[in-house]
Amino acid sequence: MTTLFKAIRNNDIQLLNYYIDVSTGDHHNVNKQDIQFIQQQLRHSGSKHYDLNKRSVNGRTALHCAVTWNRVEISRVLINCSSVNVNLRDRENGWTALHRALYMGNIEIARMLLTREDIDLSIKDWEGLDAFELYNSTISDTFPKEQIQLKKIDNEFGSNDLDEQWQTYNIQHTEDEIKVGKGGTDLYTWGHNTNYVLGHADSENRVRPERVNLSLSSQQSSFIMTRPTFVIESIAMSKYHMAILTSEPQQNLLVCGFGRGGRLGTGKELDTQFTLIPVQCSERIASVALGRDHTIAITVSGNVFTFGQNNFGQLGNRNIFYLIFIIVY
Repeated sequence: MTTLFKAIRNNDIQLLNYYIDVSTGDHHNVNKQDIQFIQQQLRHSGSKHYDLNKRSVNGRTALHCAVTWNRVEISRVLINCSSVNVNLRDRENGWTALHRALYMGNIEIARMLLTREDIDLSIKDWEGLDAFELYNSTISDTFPKEQIQLKKIDNEFGSNDLDEQWQTYNIQHTEDEIKVGKGGTDLYTWGHNTNYVLGHADSENRVRPERVNLSLSSQQSSFIMTRPTFVIESIAMSKYHMAILTSEPQQNLLVCGFGRGGRLGTGKELDTQFTLIPVQCSERIASVALGRDHTIAITVSGNVFTFGQNNFGQLGNRNIFYLIFIIVY
């Protein structure tokens, strides 16, 4: 008779089922010799039932070992047993069974683990990574580099307007910012779309996340491989409009929503703007904030632009409202 961990290493499903039957108090399918051996182990441990979650000398449970050795059927039996805790972390890395399955590429086992209703996807290992963050760390370009494009300065008097050239720069972040996963390439929205704030091509509500199509000037080339990478830097939403900032070199502020009063800054008092469109601005936007009826944007050079309704002087100017970007002095 072998131990539970040796049974898993040898891919002995029948013996594993013996241990499961004993752990649940069902001895009908276990022969007398095996019962005596297991009962002897129980006496040494002082337990009445066999603990399927006991750890090896390396701090791993039976499920951890089954996932590590890619024992698919063994893992299936353990996962289907309600006595097996799928959320336990090992002592070496703080990995759960799902951490191990995703890191080692055992996708079939990972999918089986995800069928357990009690699985906790938020558990982090000793390095602060959940299972999917650990998986992403094994794949190159999972988190695109955040980049901006700026005009190259040809000489001390300025740039060459006849032959504009652009230089791509990587934006560096601190380790804490990287852990947060700042930036991304896809935007999903859902919920009520009464005021056209979801960015989709119609006014229908969405009961589940749906990807928003972004019309970016840098992504219009028919040669896909030549398109520069980009990230969505920030998103803001109010009752009547939504705005996002991208890493585009120009016109990196996109807006949609209910445009009455000029809150979209497009130069037109539109009632409806379903999809996200770029705001025409001579400078690159670094930050944007939305009120119910107005918008404030700060450029990379430090200028403040405002547009929308100005009933209470919130735009910093005297007019009632502005349909386009107005700089605040």
